[in-house]
Amino acid sequence: MNVKGDPRMIEQSPPPQWRPPWRKGESGNPSGKPVKHSKDLARKILFSTQNGEMLVKRLVALAQGDIEGSKPSDQIRAIELLMERAFGKATQVIEIEGEVVHRAINDFSDDELRALVDLRKRIIDGTSRVSDGTDSP
Repeated sequence: MNVKGDPRMIEQSPPPQWRPPWRKGESGNPSGKPVKHSKDLARKILFSTQNGEMLVKRLVALAQGDIEGSKPSDQIRAIELLMERAFGKATQVIEIEGEVVHRAINDFSDDELRALVDLRKRIIDGTSRVSDGTDSP
């Protein structure tokens, strides 16, 4: 079954105010920065895909091998996406070795507290990464 010819998959044209300001083939996000108006984007996607139904049908067709030219790896990825959305991502077990030391906040020096606040900020900003203990300073 070639899904492209499926009349149920015909897309409705979005209203003019939802059409992108860039031309076809041009990136709408060339700097790669996160989209600020994600709620608007979600509404546009829901509108243009009949509340996401078209996307689900397309993924199911891909998972079942009904789309011409799809590879087994495409099918596996579609199955993974459908299962994650339906049942949640699989639980991952992480083993951590080492000693856990409990310290009262009053036992930290001002410099240590500043360093922790700075580390927290860098982690939230994405400018720091978790060390596995093998990194050299």
